Amino acid sequence: MRGIPGRSRRLAALAIFVLLAVLAGAVWIGYTGWESTAVIMPAWGWLMMSLGIFFTVVVGGGLMALVFFSSRTGFDEATELQIEYDPKDMTIGIIGAGHIGDTLTRRFSALGHTVFVANSRGPETLTSLANETGTTPVSVREAARSGEVVIVTIPENKVPSLPRDLFAGVPARVVVVDTGNYYPQQRDGRIAAIEDGLPESRWVEQQLGRPVIKAFNNIYAQRLLEGGKPAGAPGRIGLPVAGDDKAAKAIILELVDQLGFDGVDAGGLGESWRQQPGTPVYATDLDAKGVRRALSEASPERKSEWRAKVIRAG
Repeated sequence: MRGIPGRSRRLAALAIFVLLAVLAGAVWIGYTGWESTAVIMPAWGWLMMSLGIFFTVVVGGGLMALVFFSSRTGFDEATELQIEYDPKDMTIGIIGAGHIGDTLTRRFSALGHTVFVANSRGPETLTSLANETGTTPVSVREAARSGEVVIVTIPENKVPSLPRDLFAGVPARVVVVDTGNYYPQQRDGRIAAIEDGLPESRWVEQQLGRPVIKAFNNIYAQRLLEGGKPAGAPGRIGLPVAGDDKAAKAIILELVDQLGFDGVDAGGLGESWRQQPGTPVYATDLDAKGVRRALSEASPERKSEWRAKVIRAG
């Protein structure tokens, strides 16, 4: 049963137990039937044994087929992935309570979502925010397991310090969002892979060991807090959302709309460099049409102010 999910392993064990029990019952039924009827009516003994074997094959075979199916397709995951979220009433875990994390905590809780928020200093330091917003302060590990959406919003250079198994056991249906930006000169220092051209969120994805959606990285916290407008309103700000999973991306686009912004599909995560610092869409508060144009005009070449400084010897 190696590699079979936990619930499927239990199902397999139960199926094997039932199969053995039914087989034993079939042999007993056939044997006693033969013993009791062989002299007077031997045909009944054969009939009862045949029924026992048939019952064993049908029921036991059906259970074993179910176990085989669950091990091949992931019984637990297939069941969970069929669950549809209510986009108006979601549970959201937020890891990080800085400017963006604090703002998203306030905005999502005000919209009626259930929010669990964590930071590096522990839940006891989030009491004030929790009292103001009605959210629940938790540990980082709890935040990763408390949401249908989990938002990682911490400095880029702090991502490797998160537990390596942070998302171990978290269902695949849970959407993980990266809001981060790489600021080598201002905060993060040099991250070689990003300097060599790897998109920032692809690097974050590698550190987390989990697919991510990139969103909320190109807008200042104050605008995110106060700049939302009803759908269709003139000047409604557009926010790019990039990611490889279309279903996950659709959930985040819906949340962006609830916050009062026009979500713009920015393509796969490999294209997320188009919304990184220094690109035309970064911190420019464009409408949806402007966002699409800016994304198309972006260059993969990082500007010097957004690259790590080269320290020359001597």
